[in-house]
Amino acid sequence: MLSWTALSLDAAEKGTANFYQSAPHEYLGKEIRLRVASLTPVPDLTATYKGFVWMEAATGRPQKEGGRILLRIPAADSAKLAKTMNLPSTPIVTGKQIGRAHV
Repeated sequence: MLSWTALSLDAAEKGTANFYQSAPHEYLGKEIRLRVASLTPVPDLTATYKGFVWMEAATGRPQKEGGRILLRIPAADSAKLAKTMNLPSTPIVTGKQIGRAHV
C-alpha cells in the first residue's frame, strides 16, 4: 500500500510521487516504479502497523524533488530495501530506482 501527500500542479516526471498523485485512480492496483532520492523512517506508523515498516520517500532527481510518498514495506523486505538504498550509512541517495511497488 502506498499513500501520498500534497499534489503538485507542475508537470511531474514519471517515477515521482507527484506523477502518480496527478491521477491516482489510474494506478490503483497496478505495479509502479518510484525514483527515490531518500528515505526517512516513520516510527509511529511502524509501531502501529505490526509486520510492516513505514518509510517516507522523497522522490525525484538531484535538485528536482518530485514529491513525497509513504511506503508500507513488509518487515521481511525492509532489510533488502535498506541494503538497496545503502542505508543507514548513506541517508541520502540521489535518484535511485528501487524497484516496484503496488498501489
